[in-house]
Amino acid sequence: MKRAFLVLPVAIFVAFAALPAAIPQQFEVGGFSVKLIEPCLAAAAVWAVCQPRRARVARYAVPFAAVVAGLTLWSLQAGLDLNKAGSDARLPFYGAVATLVAGSVTTRSQQRACLAGALCTLWFSAAMVLVSLATGMELGGRSEAASLDLADTGAATRFLTPTDFLAVATIAICLVLVISGARRDYRLWYWVLPAGCLMVLSFSRNHLIGLAVAVAFALVCLRSSASLFGLAKVACCAVAIVLAFGLGLGTLLDPIPGAGFVAQQANSYGGRVLDGLGSQARSTDGSTQWRDQENARMLYEIPDAIWIGHGFGYAYKSPEGAPGTFQNDSAPYYAHNFYLWLVLKAGLLGLVAFAWFALGPLVTVVRRPRSPVQVALGAAAAGLLAISVVAPVPNGAPETTLLGGLLGIVVVLGQRGLDRSGYGSAIEGSGPGGAYEDAHRGASSFSVCRIES
Repeated sequence: MKRAFLVLPVAIFVAFAALPAAIPQQFEVGGFSVKLIEPCLAAAAVWAVCQPRRARVARYAVPFAAVVAGLTLWSLQAGLDLNKAGSDARLPFYGAVATLVAGSVTTRSQQRACLAGALCTLWFSAAMVLVSLATGMELGGRSEAASLDLADTGAATRFLTPTDFLAVATIAICLVLVISGARRDYRLWYWVLPAGCLMVLSFSRNHLIGLAVAVAFALVCLRSSASLFGLAKVACCAVAIVLAFGLGLGTLLDPIPGAGFVAQQANSYGGRVLDGLGSQARSTDGSTQWRDQENARMLYEIPDAIWIGHGFGYAYKSPEGAPGTFQNDSAPYYAHNFYLWLVLKAGLLGLVAFAWFALGPLVTVVRRPRSPVQVALGAAAAGLLAISVVAPVPNGAPETTLLGGLLGIVVVLGQRGLDRSGYGSAIEGSGPGGAYEDAHRGASSFSVCRIES
């Protein structure tokens, strides 16, 4: 079927869209909990297997998937619970599957369909969050007060939806394209507006970590004076916005309808996110203290099984609270630091396999970047990997498929002989590398590598 690739944008929407809570995100089959994303990923995987051409992503994805599958079987042989072992192993495994799927998207029409699916998902989810703010409609995910002070009753509402990390990756990509000069910032508004809305209304500090690492990764890849100048312009704009609200711009705009709402969001973002990055705020933050306790417990357990880990499904701490709660059912198996969690469950073998899977494509970009789009997507993946120190992206659904998909696209964009025009024309607007070359023709540079289209 010529249009079978349309399963890809459908899968993207189903996986990442912020849907009303009334729509179930998982269902039970034979005693197993099946997430809505899983049948979509399975359909996409079947499509990928049937493709005649694909990028060389198997060299990265297959070893990691094989290690995860092998250690899962070893865990079951060691007597660990089937449901718990499956819950631990399946999401990292899905990341490898997503890489294989993304590596099969090698035609212009397929690439543009995937980008259209992502863009529609961002706009739909942003609209749903705004509707929820206006009407109180409950969305899938979590909503809570956007404040580190539990007694703060005037804080904005924080929305944690499946679209959040897609929004962060989108902002990272757009930011890198602006810094590189590949695209003028005013031409990216249709991506930045919904993604920025979702990212701000999630009020998450780890997003800033991801953006900072993405920018650093891009600067290392671009290695040009033009990129430093682009970063300076972006930084000046960001500082100007922060200073404007800090000096009371929100108060001056109070007579304008809706200005009070914007000021509330800005004040809450400053209080929870920007102020929350300080050492004093983190020392009293319950979530930070919880992460520190998890890390200490894992570091105590890891030396007992350093090479192949304790196994998927291993509980590294005792359950707490009533049965049926997260603290009782899931917390003993879950940790925010993905890398310590992986060493705990799969040992250094699992960590090395994941490093090959995730870092292999990124090292290639650093050594020989071929287009600004490839650098931008690699930077977004690097940002997600950095976030995984405090929020386990490879252990999240759908975040694991986002990371795997980005890595697969990076390989596609770096491999000669494959059509990359769908990504380039839809994001850059003038074909892969064209706008970048126009922006930098004649510019001074201390580039030590050549970006090829």
